[in-house]
Amino acid sequence: MSTLGILLTLTVLAAFSYYIGRKRSLALATPVKRGGNDLHSLPSYYGYLVVIWAIIPALLVFVLWSSLEKPLLTSSMMSHLPAEYQDKSADELSLTTNRIHNLADDPAQMATAEPVLKAAAEEYQQMRSMSQNIKTLLVLALAIAGIFIGLRYVKPKTRARNQVERVVQFLMIGCASIAILTTVGIVFSVLLESYRFFGHVPATDFLFGTHWSPQTAMRADQAGSSGAFGAVPLFVGTLLISFIALLVAVPLGLMSAIYLSEYAGPNCVLTRNLQWKC
Repeated sequence: MSTLGILLTLTVLAAFSYYIGRKRSLALATPVKRGGNDLHSLPSYYGYLVVIWAIIPALLVFVLWSSLEKPLLTSSMMSHLPAEYQDKSADELSLTTNRIHNLADDPAQMATAEPVLKAAAEEYQQMRSMSQNIKTLLVLALAIAGIFIGLRYVKPKTRARNQVERVVQFLMIGCASIAILTTVGIVFSVLLESYRFFGHVPATDFLFGTHWSPQTAMRADQAGSSGAFGAVPLFVGTLLISFIALLVAVPLGLMSAIYLSEYAGPNCVLTRNLQWKC
């Protein structure tokens, strides 16, 4: 089953688990004297509790398997290549890997491929198909098992609302942590690249240089091997664009604000003809 098929199946199972969890909670509810029932939480929370047991473990396995599937299969496939392929440099080995992946994704290219690469692509196809089948069965089995486990917790005394809100709280903390860690990663990446950049270009040349031509070459005999990295043209261009934008926006915005605050009364409205009517 494809990734989209697995996700759609999990969506259907989530809807089913919510329905059956809510229905079971209503079936177990006992009326009390003052009206209502003896359920600790609303029936919907019991449905959400079953959804959590059914979907979250299955999704975690799905994401983990999908992230590790390609590297592990590629490593296993490359280990079966002849020694002359494995002794290549890292760049050549990467090109070979990409070539095999392209062959596996487009079997029509196998007719003109080398026999070794063709055999590797066929092996990769078989391993990928087997991995996809195992992943599908494992994810669906976890989801179905999670439904049965969740239904065991559907009891009148189960604090379903507390458990659901705790899971939601952890999810919110995780989302916030991802945002913070992403920002920290971007900052460290910029600092690292800046450190590497200023290791080759002096800071004075960057801040006070008047020529910007970031053309570098991988070899000394290539054109553009000596680039110019003066940032003054960048600063001047940024200031010029900002000045032109402010030259247009400030008078219009300022005059509009003065008119709205000093002349346009509270009963004035803008008609369809874009005219003020007071």
